[in-house]
Amino acid sequence: MDNTPKVSVLTTIYNREAYLAECIESVQKQKFQDYEHILVDDGSTDQSVAIAKQYAAQDPKIKVYVNPINLGDYPNRNKAASLASGDYLKYVDADDMLGRWTLDNMVDAMELYPEAALGMVDYSRPAPHWPIQLSPEKTFRHYYEGKTDVFKRSPLGTIIKRTAFEDAGGFSGKRMVGDFEMWQVLSTTYPIVIIPHILAYFREHAEQETTTRIADPIWALRYTIVSLNQLKKEGCPLQGDFLASQIQEVEKKIGRSILTGIRQHGWLKGKEMMSEIGWTLTETLKAAFQK
Repeated sequence: MDNTPKVSVLTTIYNREAYLAECIESVQKQKFQDYEHILVDDGSTDQSVAIAKQYAAQDPKIKVYVNPINLGDYPNRNKAASLASGDYLKYVDADDMLGRWTLDNMVDAMELYPEAALGMVDYSRPAPHWPIQLSPEKTFRHYYEGKTDVFKRSPLGTIIKRTAFEDAGGFSGKRMVGDFEMWQVLSTTYPIVIIPHILAYFREHAEQETTTRIADPIWALRYTIVSLNQLKKEGCPLQGDFLASQIQEVEKKIGRSILTGIRQHGWLKGKEMMSEIGWTLTETLKAAFQK
């Protein structure tokens, strides 16, 4: 009898004792029960490990691992994925929760379209009434034409085919923008599935990285650099004049964001942002004011 679970739920932990119990319990309450829950602690100094092990002692679906050294956010996501055995990977951060039907709906959508590598929840209005599949070209067009912000999904709002994730080499390790980059990497090669329901609960609190880093313009710049790299990458589904126009728009956005960074945060921040992309001031000005 095959005991391999259909889904590997992956939770990476770093000092989340205030939220971890609710996260774990939200997974336990899933209507879909063919899963394993892998929790990987990355050097917490609070009671996170103790809490995780307490739940694991009572629930055989839960497996707890503790890294001997701190790996960092995305390397630890890769570590959790390396321990998975399910057909699908479903990330849920230690300070977030899943709705009771999350796995059921996500797995159902992926099984409808077995050639897809990625399922993403659609938060737009109006959203589709049932799962739909988008080809690589349509996915890129939907994002770069502004029809949807499909690539701006956190791991919480996605489900990933494990073999496709492994073939892509996992997350690159880039802070904050790693998932934005991965969705484009996968969508270059595979169709994706748009899942029409809000299935998870994104918790907002003062300690999360999206809150603590939003004031620094270099993080928004890094997202745009990922877009530029993906558009210029061989095999991009977009072609011809449309591709050229999108590259131009992204370069213009980068140039203007650097100038805004200089104006709002000073020359040193501007130099840091130019260093991030490898541009001179002349190249920045040229990009910012191109027609």
